[in-house]
Amino acid sequence: MSKARRTAEQAAQPDAGSERDMVERSPRWASALLGGFVLIVAGIGVYANSLSGAFILDDIHAILLNPNIRQLSPLSTAMSAPAQLPVAGRPVACLSLALNYALGEFAVRGYHVFNLAVHVLCALLLFGIVRRTLRSPLVGERFARSGDWLALIIALLWTVHPLQTESVTYVVQRTELLMGMFYLLMLYCCIRGWAARRGWPWFVFAIAACALGMGSKEVMVSAPLMVLLYERAFVTGSFGVALRRRWPVYLGLAATWIILAALIIGGPRDESVGFGLKEFTALEYLKTQAGVLLWYLRLVIWPEPLIIHYAWPKAQTLTEYGPHGIVVLALLAVTVWGVWRRPWLGFLGAWFFTILAPTSSFVPIVTEVAAERRMYLPLAAVITVLVIAAGAVLDLVFRGTATARARGRFVAGAALTIVVAALLGFGTVERNKDYRSQVALWADVIANRPDNAIAHTGLGTALLAEGQIPPAIEHFRLALEIIPDFVDAHSNLAIALDQQGNTTEALHHFRQAVRCRPDRADAHLNLAIALQQARQPDEAIAEYRTGHKLGGGDADTHCNLADLLLWTRRVDEAVQEYRAALNLDPNHARALQGFRAAGRSGR
Repeated sequence: MSKARRTAEQAAQPDAGSERDMVERSPRWASALLGGFVLIVAGIGVYANSLSGAFILDDIHAILLNPNIRQLSPLSTAMSAPAQLPVAGRPVACLSLALNYALGEFAVRGYHVFNLAVHVLCALLLFGIVRRTLRSPLVGERFARSGDWLALIIALLWTVHPLQTESVTYVVQRTELLMGMFYLLMLYCCIRGWAARRGWPWFVFAIAACALGMGSKEVMVSAPLMVLLYERAFVTGSFGVALRRRWPVYLGLAATWIILAALIIGGPRDESVGFGLKEFTALEYLKTQAGVLLWYLRLVIWPEPLIIHYAWPKAQTLTEYGPHGIVVLALLAVTVWGVWRRPWLGFLGAWFFTILAPTSSFVPIVTEVAAERRMYLPLAAVITVLVIAAGAVLDLVFRGTATARARGRFVAGAALTIVVAALLGFGTVERNKDYRSQVALWADVIANRPDNAIAHTGLGTALLAEGQIPPAIEHFRLALEIIPDFVDAHSNLAIALDQQGNTTEALHHFRQAVRCRPDRADAHLNLAIALQQARQPDEAIAEYRTGHKLGGGDADTHCNLADLLLWTRRVDEAVQEYRAALNLDPNHARALQGFRAAGRSGR
């Protein structure tokens, strides 16, 4: 090894004294306590009105209709969920819902309090990470005086930003919150471990946090890589040095990928995520995500409108994805350049792109091509860049003596922070109001996206649940004008028409739902119930059998089929269906009664 090479490597390897310098230069506890107090007050202040929000959308199935959360023992049940639910394959999130239920059953306030507490804890962790990073040796003296204030500004704006409302106020999206908390906790523990004289306890905590994050949401897959990028950018200055000195830590972090693989191998949500779905190919999804990523960046600057369900259109032509793709590729190029030439900038770019990669690259997620909650952690990188850029502008504006320049920057920076934080906080408070009911939330989507068929169907379903049948029917018809073969709109319109007494048209739309999606068990079962009510037993029996064969149905539908079979004197078949109902629910009263009646008929 040449002398020049040895010198470069030595420069990249801080000695024990320089690592201890991270501790010696760490900010005073007074500023830490003040910053923490501000973040706690701000977080509670802007989300106080979210605590009375209703269970909405996926909350219904993941919480209200999820039998697994209603018990803490056995733990395996509490940490699991039926397939296709948003919390399926995410045991940490499942367990948090079970704990909420144990404490207050379905009292919605407790679920919101949990979400808010996790969000505030994430804010405190982010504050701790940024303030220690700005005082790390490789950052230098630039932020020696302003580091604490910059860290507080970044964490404050991140905490109150309206873009975070979906993750915090929409209860079941605590999957994003929990993943974010463990992601930040893992990085914070590593930072403390690198600076400590005996760092191994911190690294053990970091690996444990990484494992828990893998059980919260799949986006955690990028966490070990981001730790390595951080150490290279702010601690050692070299990937090789980081890996040689900390290989046991990285081996432990990488081992948590085994947990993630075990959780996703069964395809807990394979009806909405994966490569075998018809709605999007991997390439089509990748092209579409270019526009989505730029939309996310736009929402950071101007968070309006915020939409719970975008129904984002597929980008098919070059004019639709080309310009967006060029901008995204340029940002990626800057990130790659930054990793090698400006490590701090490269790390921030990598934080944005790497965390978004599992949901915003080429793996199709057909139910939600765009979702604001995916920006929960990436938002921190964008705000950091904007705050540092604003500081640089203030440096150019205020000149003169060092004292006058520092005073001017402080006053202007404080005033700008207060104004921006107040505006963002006001936006968050207003956005929380949209979550007060499903009707309000879907009405907000339609106000911003009137051609969203899913939103019209969602609003119609919410109105139907409140007994407002005529306006519900109107929205179902509007949805079918936009997407004529929309199975959910046909099914729900049929239910509404049936409740209105229009059984003929209801039966027509039940048939249309089956025609649109012959692979949907619920469509066949809905048609079967309608045919049973219309006294068409043979066709109803066939539809019940098809629905059950496709994996749908419950004890009630098996009893319905058994009643029909008994009515048509097919006693042995009826007994089998009553038994199937009892297998699903041993205490099902109608199944028990029917089973006895079938037994008497058989004799």
